[in-house]
Amino acid sequence: MLVIGIWSLGLAVAADSPGAATVRNALTNLRKLHSFEYSLLVKSTGIPEVHGEFAGRVFLPDTEERTGSWQGIDGKLPVRLLARGETEYSLEESAWTARTRNSENDFLVQLERTLSLDSFRTPQKKGKYLFVPFAPNLPFLDPIRTRQLSGTIRIRRDRMLIEQVFAHSSDSSLRWQADLTGFDKATPIVFPFVRQWRASLSILSENVEVRDTLTLRDRFRLAGYETQFEPGNGSLDICLEREIRDDLLKLLITHGGLLLGLGRLADAGKPAPVGFRKIPLATDSTQAMILERTVADPDAWKYMTPIDSLAEPAVMLSLTKTGQTRLAGLARLENSGSNWVLVLDDRVVAFAPIQHRANPGQLVLSVSGTRLLARHLAIFSMTGSLGSIYRLASLARVR
Repeated sequence: MLVIGIWSLGLAVAADSPGAATVRNALTNLRKLHSFEYSLLVKSTGIPEVHGEFAGRVFLPDTEERTGSWQGIDGKLPVRLLARGETEYSLEESAWTARTRNSENDFLVQLERTLSLDSFRTPQKKGKYLFVPFAPNLPFLDPIRTRQLSGTIRIRRDRMLIEQVFAHSSDSSLRWQADLTGFDKATPIVFPFVRQWRASLSILSENVEVRDTLTLRDRFRLAGYETQFEPGNGSLDICLEREIRDDLLKLLITHGGLLLGLGRLADAGKPAPVGFRKIPLATDSTQAMILERTVADPDAWKYMTPIDSLAEPAVMLSLTKTGQTRLAGLARLENSGSNWVLVLDDRVVAFAPIQHRANPGQLVLSVSGTRLLARHLAIFSMTGSLGSIYRLASLARVR
């Protein structure tokens, strides 16, 4: 998406235009809002002939609803659009269709594009408003730039927010007008669920836990995916609105049992001592830890936070009072060669040497795995483990 001008270039040309700083300030304040409403009129009686009227709501940073109509050679066409992130939903013949978002349906992109020329004249004070004359950028309505265009931005002085942008041609054949209202008062937008992908899971457990669908829904939602579920005979289908990476999908459906223990790096090729578990590292199954003792389960920490550094991914456990007490009781093992070991199911996913910590309420562990794993480990801490065991059978686009 290419949007040139005062916003995306950070007002690199602000000094050349007397009113640019004022408009930049108003746009910055608009971006700081939680929400606003707008109406938009787009009209050209020349070539091309265009007539559109819309009303909408915007929730920052990237959510919008737009309703209205286009008037074209085929008559009046209704428009009902919802957009969130990079996905756009269009109501067509009473059914919702999902597709990649079009920047032409993004009100803020349209507004900033219209204001992208460095043409802002000195603001004029009139009562509670500032009026800034400018030359609009409207290539969609004036592709060959044969018409003389002018415009005015009306800014409310007390909040420094744009309330209206009006642009027109000298011969009245072109008009573009946006009115902004309802600052931070827009009502919530309800989105449809449009099935785009289906993941089929085989259930490998004899007893199926009904609560697993709730746990899985929470996991996917925390990872940024909305879902619907269709249970079958020995299977479970997860329907998603957008494509998901195979490795993330497989991670989210894993059993998800976490524990914190003590361990030492195992000697390659040697079996674990009698009575101890040998657990491979998530990043390299040829390396393993000998789990010497289980110290705590997720009740020992309040939350887990990923740390994405250039050196290596890590996670930080914010310990509860109980967790601090348990770890403090093992202070005698500092610098002994033992490690704190975080185990996810049957893999060591993070570890750190047992040594003095400046903050006893925190424990930082280096992640033994990908950055994808580091970003999503906290999900298992929040949702808990599944009651059944699942395996991905297939992932395909819904036809």
